[in-house]
Amino acid sequence: IGIGTSAPKTKLEVMGTISGALLTQNGAGNNYFRGNVGIGSGTPVSQLHIAAGSGQSEFRMTGQSSGDTTTDGFLIALSGAGSPNNMNAEIVQYESRDINFYTSYTAGATSPRLVIDENGAVTIANGTSSAIPLTVKGVASQSANLQEWQNSAGSALSFITPSGSGSFKSI
Repeated sequence: IGIGTSAPKTKLEVMGTISGALLTQNGAGNNYFRGNVGIGSGTPVSQLHIAAGSGQSEFRMTGQSSGDTTTDGFLIALSGAGSPNNMNAEIVQYESRDINFYTSYTAGATSPRLVIDENGAVTIANGTSSAIPLTVKGVASQSANLQEWQNSAGSALSFITPSGSGSFKSI
């Protein structure tokens, strides 16, 4: 069936704008839904609700040159077995590139607040050189070390206690 076309290429082809109370679709232009959208959910509880009947719920983004296989792009997922209480939240960058976190982002800003680079190194910066770039704050009942550096066997090499004392061993 062709609407707005005399030569449809599929069972239903509409050329032009489709509009209704809940949906406006205009080809490559602005398309939108009014209300919540569910993918895998018949009762979405947010603007975009992705649910898997079993297994992993995923949201994947790929660019034009990144490819579109299961090992391409950037993935946000809820994975694991069993109930949602047993699932892990995952953020996966497949493209051997950094993951950057910004706050108060403005056009042209080039300094992220936190970077996890493609090799796993973490850089924390706040855009000014006078402030403390990393603060670790414990709770009043803190008894474990606030910060600890360990070797591959899990033995503490250096640590800082809740009272501020510590041990720094030479390696």
